[in-house]
Amino acid sequence: MANSNTPMGLVPRFNGDGTPWNGQTRRCYISAGATNDLVVGPGDIVILDTANANKVTSGKYPTVMRATSGTQFYGVVTAVVMETQASTVYRAIGTARYVDVVVDRDAIYEAQEDGDTTDMSATSPGLNVEVIVGTTPTGSGISGMQLDSSSAATTVGHDLKVISLVDRPDNAFGDYAKWLVQFNHSQLSDNKVGIGA
Repeated sequence: MANSNTPMGLVPRFNGDGTPWNGQTRRCYISAGATNDLVVGPGDIVILDTANANKVTSGKYPTVMRATSGTQFYGVVTAVVMETQASTVYRAIGTARYVDVVVDRDAIYEAQEDGDTTDMSATSPGLNVEVIVGTTPTGSGISGMQLDSSSAATTVGHDLKVISLVDRPDNAFGDYAKWLVQFNHSQLSDNKVGIGA
């Protein structure tokens, strides 16, 4: 049976030690004038927004924006905080919203590989892989980020570390397979330069 094509960005599944993810997140803020002013939804990877003008004046919440491939990551959005019953489940362009973000640098996530020319295989665990950033569709509000299957390699600069194929009866090698991955480059790793404007 073919794998379903259901991109969802990154979904937290385990803590770094392999125990089930405990649901912990950090409340963060996305400015209406975010430096990378894009739609943001659950599953999207975010980085710290270094523009001082975008930061919360209280200093109580980290200010983030949607990540691009090839950067050090801060965390993954699990929810966009609802403000009213009419609020969207995503952060629309040009709007200020709070988001809940997994910031554990060792968290293990589930992500879908794309249906590209070269599928990942039994030799992929341990390799690194790039993220296809794409767009977050406003129809579902769920991240469209996927793994670039043809990029899987030992390349140190790639975004994510491949852990294993997700162990489920509805998942198999091939297009749109689901994989467990970790950040390969985190803004919260040891001995990083401070991030600011």
